[in-house]
Amino acid sequence: KVRPKLERATMATLSADGKKWSVEKVTGGDPIFIKEVKVNQTVYMFKCKDATIVVEGKIAAAAIDECEKCQVVLQDVVGSVEVTNSKRVKFQISGSCPNASIDKTDGCTVYLMSDEAKKMRLSTAKHSDVQLSYMKDDEMVEVPIPEQFVHELQENGKVSSTVSDLYG
Repeated sequence: KVRPKLERATMATLSADGKKWSVEKVTGGDPIFIKEVKVNQTVYMFKCKDATIVVEGKIAAAAIDECEKCQVVLQDVVGSVEVTNSKRVKFQISGSCPNASIDKTDGCTVYLMSDEAKKMRLSTAKHSDVQLSYMKDDEMVEVPIPEQFVHELQENGKVSSTVSDLYG
């Protein structure tokens, strides 16, 4: 069985077990580079802290779970990036990624570094301090994702939801 190349050894668990890379309990240190990935593989990051993970190539999906102060750099993601139960994380898409979700996370910045990346659909739940950042001309633009909404019951029994005036 041929394993994709790993550029840095670590005490943390990092393996390509069939279709799933696992990066678990990495704390600090030099960036971890995962190279020679395949389009049918996923990358799962769990309980990492102050870590930088760089995935070079196209993958099926990525998950960032219970991580804190981590940075994740991705080229192309066919499916989605999921961020769950995390604090102060950043992830960057340099190619394309059609979907991302951020759930139960406090502090997440998403860097969209290409025109294809800017087409990403983002869903959020139970989040705070989520930002989308992208380049416009030569400047980085940062847009906050609303946390507060106003809901009103309509006469027809449906609920109407709008973004709070705080984000005007």
